Amino acid sequence: MLTAFPELGTEAVLALAEDERQRTWAGTARGLLVYDGLDWRQAQAGGPVPDGLVRLPRAETDPLAFTHWRFQRSAGVWQSRESGAAGGFTARTPAALTAAEPAVRAIAWQDGVVARLGTFADGDFTPDTAAVPAALTMRIKPDATAVMDGGPPFIPRLGPGFSDWRYLAREEAAVPTPSGFPAWTREGRLLPPPFASAAPFEGRYLTAEEAALVDSVFAYNPAARVTFRWRPRAALSVIVRLERREPGETVSDIVLDRVWDGIGRVRPAGVRVVLAVDAETVRGGQDG
Repeated sequence: MLTAFPELGTEAVLALAEDERQRTWAGTARGLLVYDGLDWRQAQAGGPVPDGLVRLPRAETDPLAFTHWRFQRSAGVWQSRESGAAGGFTARTPAALTAAEPAVRAIAWQDGVVARLGTFADGDFTPDTAAVPAALTMRIKPDATAVMDGGPPFIPRLGPGFSDWRYLAREEAAVPTPSGFPAWTREGRLLPPPFASAAPFEGRYLTAEEAALVDSVFAYNPAARVTFRWRPRAALSVIVRLERREPGETVSDIVLDRVWDGIGRVRPAGVRVVLAVDAETVRGGQDG
């Protein structure tokens, strides 16, 4: 992909993905790059993503930025398109506009999570405004007997099929001795390791009927009740509405086409736009 934009760097592209707004995310040997259909941006100096992405220069600020390039294999040189040059191209070594950042080898989406600490009473939640949820952490359970720190806390995007994600309180540094073995900590770690058989289910997560049918043990009581709401992301839509100056006025197709073309020039990538005259959709409907 970057062979069309050598000024971004000629190193390898290690990961490539498109988000719900049709922005292209490229993990490269020079870091993370994002293209929104108009500009290239780069994650630099550990800034937040996506809000802290640095916009790279465009043609109106740098005459050499994002011009038309090609690579002449026989000579092993880059060439840029220039009027008046022989064949329309001239040899040029593109200067990298990107910063030398650590390589990005994989791209994954995650949704943030917000902790609201408080108490429940008769089914109603009362938040504690003085509580600071800075202790919220991400923990990963690679197997039944181990729990370790993970990355930043987030709600995972669950795929189709069965999932066993759970939201629990972190276990104490010194886990209390259970009355019997095996047992589960409140964080979901098995005590002690099951040497003779597979780990039994945590009884706390089973209905009474299920618990009567399977080999299960009970975990320590959780220290918090956790709830979350899930709302799928929807594509952003914008409607541009023209009003007739007089009832029955006819708006020329030439005017509509010019307005529609202007909207297309400034429309952010992934945003659906509809053009209407009063209540009538004239561009961008089901028929385009």
